[in-house]
Amino acid sequence: MQISNFCRSSTAERELQILRKKYLKDGLFNYQAKWVVVEIAKTAFWYGAGVALWSAGLGVLAFICFTIATIDRVWWLHDAGHLGVFRSKKANIFWGNFGCIVWCGMPLEGFRRDHELHHRFTNIIGKDRALETGPFVWDDAMLGRTFRWFLRWQTLAWFLIALPLTLPSFLVCGIKDAYKRRRYELIALTGLRWASLAYFAPSYFGVHVLSFLAGGAVIGFFASLNHFHMPKAHNYSKSYISAMVERTQNIHSCGPLWRWLSGGLNHHIEHHLFPSLPQRHLSKISKDIKILCERHGIAYNTCSKWVAVRHLWEKLNIYNENRYVPSEEAQGLDSDQRAAA
Repeated sequence: MQISNFCRSSTAERELQILRKKYLKDGLFNYQAKWVVVEIAKTAFWYGAGVALWSAGLGVLAFICFTIATIDRVWWLHDAGHLGVFRSKKANIFWGNFGCIVWCGMPLEGFRRDHELHHRFTNIIGKDRALETGPFVWDDAMLGRTFRWFLRWQTLAWFLIALPLTLPSFLVCGIKDAYKRRRYELIALTGLRWASLAYFAPSYFGVHVLSFLAGGAVIGFFASLNHFHMPKAHNYSKSYISAMVERTQNIHSCGPLWRWLSGGLNHHIEHHLFPSLPQRHLSKISKDIKILCERHGIAYNTCSKWVAVRHLWEKLNIYNENRYVPSEEAQGLDSDQRAAA
């Protein structure tokens, strides 16, 4: 998403444009060819290790290797989905779809389009597709889409059901988008990939599916720490910086393992300001962004990883009917409306 889609009259927006030009000049938006080679080598290593361990009867270790490969590939494909790996949009989309189908068994394009809407309308109810999480409630305005009884169980359901279904939901999204846009070749290639795995490597099929679910659960968990508990809005912001910064947060004091599991998006504010910037460069610009926000009185939200987990837990639990105190807006709805599906 580009700053030109918003009002650029403020000093903050102009300074952000200057920073963008500086980062372009410094080559921070360039994804080096050697990184692609490294990513391919990592994929081959983890999948190869998984196959070797499974053949040796070490099923748990094989499952861990396949899960690591899934997490690693999805975060790399996330960069491609933001058009941040290859130089042209066409190359990012082509190789992103190809890699996503081969490695993860799903087209990238459907998720990419929905994710663009998420970046364009971050935490705007009715427009941010990331908030379309079925019966799960993240704001009073969403109470009409759930069941009263579900509110008691949504925390448990989120962690045990919704998170493992993260990648299957992306798969369904990709198939639906491909069908809508008559990209039948993507549907055929996706079906061929899963059928080939089941036919040529039936002994690996089960563990592969389990790693697909487990990897998605990890990715969904870390992604959910950045937005769901943050303020929601009903209207489009005129300020690019406010829209991108104040409805997300950074997570500080993260070690290498956390940074890898979260795809480098512990610097989530920087990611939303410059989505196509490779994740490995986000930390390099965080100081500039923090200074810019402080200079213009824009909240630069940051917390520790454990505080972020607690905030997500509290947001899920607050709508338990034994604890929930409705806002004035929610009190205006009768109980039947709030409990309706």
